[in-house]
Amino acid sequence: REMGLKLLDLHGSAGQEKCWWSQREYERLAGVDLVSNRIRMTEQLGGGTVVMHVPLLPEGVETTPDYDPLRRSLDALTPVTRKCGIPLALENMPHDNFHLLDKLLAEYGPDVIGICYDCGHGNIGLGRGLDHMETLKARLAAVHLHDNDGVGDKHWVPFTGTVDARRLSRLLATSGYRGCISLESNTNSIPQANRGTFVADAFQAAGRLTEMVAAAR
Repeated sequence: REMGLKLLDLHGSAGQEKCWWSQREYERLAGVDLVSNRIRMTEQLGGGTVVMHVPLLPEGVETTPDYDPLRRSLDALTPVTRKCGIPLALENMPHDNFHLLDKLLAEYGPDVIGICYDCGHGNIGLGRGLDHMETLKARLAAVHLHDNDGVGDKHWVPFTGTVDARRLSRLLATSGYRGCISLESNTNSIPQANRGTFVADAFQAAGRLTEMVAAAR
């Protein structure tokens, strides 16, 4: 309150011994409690969604041992998300083919889950994240925007790697997401010489992306 800061969203934890898709029932139940706590925390702090990681479900495979525990956890968390008005935003991971996300979105409504699109993750490997998101963009609830070289999860400032920023901005403009440009860039993988200007560079890149999204609407 003193600094005038506002919470956009909160990144929940999958946690060790508190994993909400664990096949060990005690770990799964502890994970549900943890995610439920983060939903209530986000409500109290005025945020809009809780970002969560999920396991991968390979294309052509209908289920994995993690899938049923994850669905049981989502069933248990559904009353909490609805009561608090805080849905979960499931994040795409590196090399994600979106098969699991697509399957879950078909089973649960937007009051329970949406997607957090991580454009850095979507750019790794075959880099088809934007292709997948085109069909699911109506359910976009949060964003993690940064850049990389298509090989590693570098978390560079936008416009310094190979993420297609023009296509990304068009997708954001036509999606269900109405939040601000939210960067997930950091200094871990940038040259020491550039670290002194990191905040200014990130702010400038966020402003440029904001203008591109506005122009595409």
